[in-house]
Amino acid sequence: MTIVKGIIADSAGTPLSGNLIVTLAGAVFNKSTTPNTVYIPEPRSFTITNGVVNINLPESETSKVSYKFEFFVTAGGITSTTQAAPFPFNAVVPNIAGVELDDLAPTGMVSDVLDTGVLRLARLISSDPTYSSAIGGPFPQGEWQNNAYYKYRDLITYNYKAYICRSITPVIGSIPYDGSPDWMWLPVQPSGTITVGSNTPYGAAWSGSELPPTQSTLFNVLETKANLTSPTFTGSVNVPTVTTSNSSTSAASTAYVKNNLSLYAPLDSPAFTGTPTAPTAAAGTNTTQIATTAFVRGLLASPTFTGTPTAPTASAGTNTTQIATTAFVQGLLASPVFTGTPTAPTAAFGTNNTQLATTAYVLAQALSSSDSASIRYLKVGTLLIKFATSVVTLSSNQATINYSGTPTFSGVVTILACNGDGGIEHSVHVMTSSITTTSFNIRVPTLASGSYRVNWIAIGTA
Repeated sequence: MTIVKGIIADSAGTPLSGNLIVTLAGAVFNKSTTPNTVYIPEPRSFTITNGVVNINLPESETSKVSYKFEFFVTAGGITSTTQAAPFPFNAVVPNIAGVELDDLAPTGMVSDVLDTGVLRLARLISSDPTYSSAIGGPFPQGEWQNNAYYKYRDLITYNYKAYICRSITPVIGSIPYDGSPDWMWLPVQPSGTITVGSNTPYGAAWSGSELPPTQSTLFNVLETKANLTSPTFTGSVNVPTVTTSNSSTSAASTAYVKNNLSLYAPLDSPAFTGTPTAPTAAAGTNTTQIATTAFVRGLLASPTFTGTPTAPTASAGTNTTQIATTAFVQGLLASPVFTGTPTAPTAAFGTNNTQLATTAYVLAQALSSSDSASIRYLKVGTLLIKFATSVVTLSSNQATINYSGTPTFSGVVTILACNGDGGIEHSVHVMTSSITTTSFNIRVPTLASGSYRVNWIAIGTA
């Protein structure tokens, strides 16, 4: 709320009594109250005694809504129906603690000489040096200081450069640099001159300097440089030595060339290391060409024997490249010991003879087992898993599923259950409770009654 104060008097200075009526031009919303407040354009009459105005009004500056101020003089118990200037007038009540009535009222004899908001700003600016000094610019502030506040259009120098503040809000500690969001670099110094760097190329004065060099200095530097296109070097040219694996257009130093040549064998009596390779000659080649291991193995592979070749019979259990005689093979057929991952044909479901049982056969038999209550189960050692799709009848959202058939659980049982009814939305959830070694309860929060299909798995020890 804003307090509006003032004195209303006649032309001779005598305070006047009467009714001060204020009316909003539109609705004003106050979100700082709990709950929020809405001020509507309903007139409010204040009784003014002896000219003293001291009323509380909601500020309307934030909402950009004006009030209409009217004053009717009361004399001898009769209230006038006419008003004297500056009444009536329209004004925005500012968002401050208090304001004088005359700061709201326009000057002159009519109500539209000057907008009251502009008048109030003009009076504030003219009476406060802080505001009046901020108009115009730029404002030279000397060398930049880290702990100083700078406002819009403040002009400073930093590292021999001139910058002007372009931040609408005051800044502190923001270091000026080219491209800064708070500062804009000015190519001309405040004095109107440009400071240039030392005329000695690459001298000590150039280290860390941001000053621009002169044209003469640049000419002297460029005069000693080689052209980018087909340069002609003189003296001892030094270039960085790149890694031996580098295969680019970088200049090759003598060290790079020497390092790479050391990786290659000489043409005369080379001494190879590691695993040297060579092209494999065609079968039947009989020249001085290098014979690779592939060429040699090709000569030894698949020899064609004639007659009835014989060889020593290896001892039982031999696992080498030695030739296996018929006697050695016959010995392996008795009580063979398999290694690796041997395979065999999978017997038909229900087969009961001496045929090898593959893992596929065992798993099919295990998954087809049913307990004494016709619930499918899988038992491996002491691990017992029962699973089924049960149709239950819900009562008050709940039902019980029994799995007490033999084999039975002997310890803690873990239940996994889910919606198994394709006709019901997937969002229907199943909750489990009261889990024992023989049964568990389900609860379907979104279904009160009726038939419901549940997929479930019970895992525990037998």
